[in-house]
Amino acid sequence: MAWADLSDYNLMNAAQKLEFERLSGVYNYTPISGPTVGLDENGIPIAEPQRELYLERLRLVKEGYDTYWMNEPLRTAYTQSHNVYIEGVTRHSAMEPAWPTTRLRVS
Repeated sequence: MAWADLSDYNLMNAAQKLEFERLSGVYNYTPISGPTVGLDENGIPIAEPQRELYLERLRLVKEGYDTYWMNEPLRTAYTQSHNVYIEGVTRHSAMEPAWPTTRLRVS
């Protein structure tokens, strides 16, 4: 069994991730027509669905919820490998070569 080297990863915690999302516009709302609705003067999303989502995630962060991100890209996986090799001779007449003419390799 091999282990991945994750020592070079520098990942955000939940509070940093939420702040990054807020500043990058994840919680902005773009209506079908009209300008994009962003953040109010306190940096909170203005549009109601995005505001509710942001505030819920902020509440969870303040309660101490976090994710150990090193677990996310890794998992235990079971793999299988199959090889099939088929070789045969087709019927041939006296004018055809007598060596195998049909080969199939599947890996």
